[in-house]
Amino acid sequence: MTRIGGPFLPEIPENQSDKGGSKPASASVVVPANIPKGKAERPDKSRETSKRQKLIDHMGKQLEKAVKNDDQEEVKRLMKAGVSPDWENHEGKSMLYFATELGRVHLVIIMRPRADPNKVCPKDGSNAMHIASFHGFADVLRALLMMPY
Repeated sequence: MTRIGGPFLPEIPENQSDKGGSKPASASVVVPANIPKGKAERPDKSRETSKRQKLIDHMGKQLEKAVKNDDQEEVKRLMKAGVSPDWENHEGKSMLYFATELGRVHLVIIMRPRADPNKVCPKDGSNAMHIASFHGFADVLRALLMMPY
């Protein structure tokens, strides 16, 4: 007898492999012994991702609080720790956008090297430059225009 199609298919005698006949009564199915029953065990990457996302959100909220309180040292510390100024709060505003909206030119300058000035706020479609010019923050607008693109 020969195997047709692979190691886990029933054995079919050679004389019936080319014919459209039915399977012989003696056909057997090979089932490997090492296949676990039930759901296959796989590493849970979603749990790792959610832990990482929670940490990013926690650090982002700390950055948002530091920007709100005008705490330059805390912003520098968080930026050094790897928090992105492009992190978005619950309103969809990046921290650069938020600092611009508050007119905090010194914080904009601190965030400038790692931020994307063209990041758009999803609520109204504006970016940090629009907000600086709308509120009349000439120093902030000047700092944003000096950013490397």
